[in-house]
Amino acid sequence: MERILTSFDRELGILILNVVTDLTPRIVINYYRDLEKKKKYPRDLKVLCFVTAKNYLVQPGDIGMMVESLRSAAAKYNMITEAFVAEDPYITVLTTLFSEKAKIRNYRSAVFSTREAALKWLEV
Repeated sequence: MERILTSFDRELGILILNVVTDLTPRIVINYYRDLEKKKKYPRDLKVLCFVTAKNYLVQPGDIGMMVESLRSAAAKYNMITEAFVAEDPYITVLTTLFSEKAKIRNYRSAVFSTREAALKWLEV
């Protein structure tokens, strides 16, 4: 079963994501579709995403459709700031490509190797 576990940390005021199984374009797109529908999250949303999937089934050619789902979700927020924590070099490259392609006025992201660095960048 493909899915991303999400929880909102009220103390830090951030959404935390964990990829539990394989990372596929479908689960990324579904995550952004769900995010678009959420009304309870802050409109200036900060996200800490741990990318530790068993398998990475996303190819560079998949990034465009993933960015389009992000663009639709971002339209519902003032700002979405995502910090990706990734140890695998392949996912670091994919995440960097995603971030570069996502030229959206109210979206910014960065990739980190540690939780601490990501939290510092998120300013929490």
